[in-house]
Amino acid sequence: MMQPKGIAESLPRETTQTVDDVKDFRHEPEPFPVSPSVVETDFKEFDDGSLIEMTEDPANPSRPLFAIYKDGEVRFAPRFQYREQAFVPISRARPLIGHVRLPRGVMKYESVYSR
Repeated sequence: MMQPKGIAESLPRETTQTVDDVKDFRHEPEPFPVSPSVVETDFKEFDDGSLIEMTEDPANPSRPLFAIYKDGEVRFAPRFQYREQAFVPISRARPLIGHVRLPRGVMKYESVYSR
């Protein structure tokens, strides 16, 4: 008589991981290289202090944009060039990312302690 398998035992190996498998896991996702000169990512901080963060176009939620922060200013663009590397937002057509709610803009931040 066969014993019922547990959930983890019934899943293919590639969908299960042991603690040893993920011991080097970092909470910051690694950028995904689309080509040698183009990298798909949701967030990145650069040596010059620039930050890029994936947002959605308020006029078209299926179109991802980067909010690009540098020197106290924010601008929006569909890609960001840094040295020899181009960065693009993760495609909204990918499984899961199309269901993630992204920011649609920026607002001035004021600390409650500055009042």
